[in-house]
Amino acid sequence: MQVVLDLITCAKGLQDSVKTMAYISLLLRAFNNRLSKEDQLSWVNELRALCFQSLPAVQIPGGCLASLRKVVPRDLPEHLLPTVLADSDASGKKGPFLYCAFEKKNKKKSRTLWVENETGVLSVRLSNPLHIELGVEIVNVHTEGVQIACTDTTVSLPPSNRTKQVDLVCVPRGSGQCVITGIEVIVMNVRHKLQAMPVVGQQDSAALSNEKTTDGEDD
Repeated sequence: MQVVLDLITCAKGLQDSVKTMAYISLLLRAFNNRLSKEDQLSWVNELRALCFQSLPAVQIPGGCLASLRKVVPRDLPEHLLPTVLADSDASGKKGPFLYCAFEKKNKKKSRTLWVENETGVLSVRLSNPLHIELGVEIVNVHTEGVQIACTDTTVSLPPSNRTKQVDLVCVPRGSGQCVITGIEVIVMNVRHKLQAMPVVGQQDSAALSNEKTTDGEDD
């Protein structure tokens, strides 16, 4: 901990605001259990003052104070679910769906259907290791393949690693393979990409039913 404090002092002496922000973030992430609530608040206020000197939001080395615990695409409302067509590929290789295959090993795989250009909901769970509340703005969903547009959402995370679920309003904008790789957030005017567990899916103009696979494979 003392080494990080010395690095902060050195960065301040060099008037290097980016490194100062990075080292303060490191201090808060790595040693939050050794800092009192008052100390954390003092460092957060100093970090916030440095971050908001630069507009728009900046990027600094190192991880985010908030942590991404889980990403789960939710089923569409029943009246929006696509129906099976006679020539549809029921194996799930084609169709407007986004599926998620992870969780406990003994769970069945599930497939959640999303329709191109129709609104869907992506539930994310975030946590905050600090002893004080932390404001987070979710501004983007990162994908490989099909792009997903989401509405900017601001949330206040409770302290002490308690998780909070946030529902993002999303719209898939294309057809083909889609892998959700993470979300982009802004914390105290600093942009971060939080990595997600793999959530793979496809979008297509043909419709498929909301079937649940029962092959018994590990998630």
